[in-house]
Amino acid sequence: MKSYRNLLFLVLTIYLFGCSSDGNQLSLVETDLMKYGAPFKIMAPDSVDITEEDNLISTDIELKYGTSYDVLVQIQDAADNDYARFLQEQKRFVESGTYFSKIVESDEQGFIYENKVDSTFVNYGFRYLILQNDKEFIFQSGLIGTFDLEEIQMMYQAVKQ
Repeated sequence: MKSYRNLLFLVLTIYLFGCSSDGNQLSLVETDLMKYGAPFKIMAPDSVDITEEDNLISTDIELKYGTSYDVLVQIQDAADNDYARFLQEQKRFVESGTYFSKIVESDEQGFIYENKVDSTFVNYGFRYLILQNDKEFIFQSGLIGTFDLEEIQMMYQAVKQ
């Protein structure tokens, strides 16, 4: 009888840990950003908190939900319509960071990168870029927060057009 209770306890413990909510388990829905000045729909948690701030140079839209979903969209006037320049400029900006370690993944519209403070603290971020109607749209991970690679990959996929 005692072994039955232990087995039941073990199964219940495994079930509860399996149901824990991490960034990969978020239920995402299509979220329209048009009313904030971004003519796009991205995937975000249903009850995401959306804030907008005008910084004179750019408009920042932040979509935040807990600690595992934080996407910042910066909208600013485009310097020109040269997408290659825009992408390289963003890569150079990220690579100039104090803790930049490497580009983890890259495609024609953006990249995921790693920041490493030391062997015990690694953080990831992303940039996804759109150049449209004389505007630059920079989708990136939130500026405050620590994200693992799986969370960043989930957010990157959520903003891809």
